[in-house]
Amino acid sequence: MSLVNAIVGELELNVIAIDGKTMKQSYDRNDQQKALHIVTAWSSSHQLVLGQKKKPKKSNELTAIPELIEMLEIAVTLITIEAMGCQKDIRALIVKNKVDYILALK
Repeated sequence: MSLVNAIVGELELNVIAIDGKTMKQSYDRNDQQKALHIVTAWSSSHQLVLGQKKKPKKSNELTAIPELIEMLEIAVTLITIEAMGCQKDIRALIVKNKVDYILALK
């Protein structure tokens, strides 16, 4: 059993995973359109996308994460974010919303 599953089971929390992805083959060389980057909030408990933000560059994932957190009405939740989201401002926003979190470092 993983650490996250143990925490979720013990505390009866909903898990929201926030992650950014570059959409494969979303670029268009003829129109000089760059690849599409999307940051998604995923509810693992409900197997449902709760929100998405489109960003022009992978580096803008840092601006999309706070926008997603502000968008969601979250309570009794555990938010997980990978290394890209390990920022003081993002952590402060999560704490301000009184939500538990796991930030993964590589």
